[in-house]
Amino acid sequence: MKKEIRHLWLLLYACLFVVGCQNKDHLQAEQLLQEARHLLAEGKYAEAKNKIKSIAEQDSLAFKQIRAGMALLDSIRYAENIHTIVQADSLIAACNHRMEKLKQRFVYQKDKYQEQGVYIPRNLPFAPTPTQMQLRAGVKADGKLFLESVSNRSLQHNRIKVNCKENGESAHTQPVTDEGANYRFRNGEMQAEVVRYTGERLGEVMAFIARNSDKPLTVTLLGRSSAQFSLSRTEAQSLAEAYRLSQSFAERDSLIFSKKRSESLLKYLDQRKATEMQHRAEKDLRDATNSNLSE
Repeated sequence: MKKEIRHLWLLLYACLFVVGCQNKDHLQAEQLLQEARHLLAEGKYAEAKNKIKSIAEQDSLAFKQIRAGMALLDSIRYAENIHTIVQADSLIAACNHRMEKLKQRFVYQKDKYQEQGVYIPRNLPFAPTPTQMQLRAGVKADGKLFLESVSNRSLQHNRIKVNCKENGESAHTQPVTDEGANYRFRNGEMQAEVVRYTGERLGEVMAFIARNSDKPLTVTLLGRSSAQFSLSRTEAQSLAEAYRLSQSFAERDSLIFSKKRSESLLKYLDQRKATEMQHRAEKDLRDATNSNLSE
């Protein structure tokens, strides 16, 4: 009997402890919640999220504050995505303006056989028949950059290296060996080659040229045989402009993607909020119906 009484007392103490924990003020948790609200008002979304995360970590029994923090988290996400959309709209407009200014230095070419046109630098036109060794570049209408190395004699080259005499640095492309990106043809007595580099095969060459377009640059065509020539300041700057135009396309596309993602998240939050309101309304209706039936 004494053992049973002792168990009852232990159970009573445990209940009183739980009730006491539930009824205490949870001042630290409340402070963290208020700090999260202030951070939201200041637009410091990441910091506000960290404060909410800290509530449960600091006081796992602060159920009221934890629930309030979870509700506040949706408000933070909503405000964060609104901010992203507004900021993206501004940056997209600035990017489009910058692109239009850059495009003035290009000629847009498209024939009936091309699916999309190409922006070619005005100071670096494509000669129908290559007469000298050179580099040339263009940007497709979708923003994809390409570089071509041209030889006016047979080298069977498939890659290039660009060297800066002033600082001794260099960059190179990846080899191009597949058909369709490696052209060799004869024009009378002259044999010419054109190799096109895109995507990963470009390596860091175009970025390197853009960084060093005001310095003396030397190009080496590499393959079964090799040849070397100097890149003029005009050619280097035209290649740099093609690189910058392509980067502007990529920047704008990234901003558009970020904006669309935020719009999708807002739609999801709106739908979830509407679902919660519907469930709450249905619960209130059930409670009212049950109350009337009990009367």
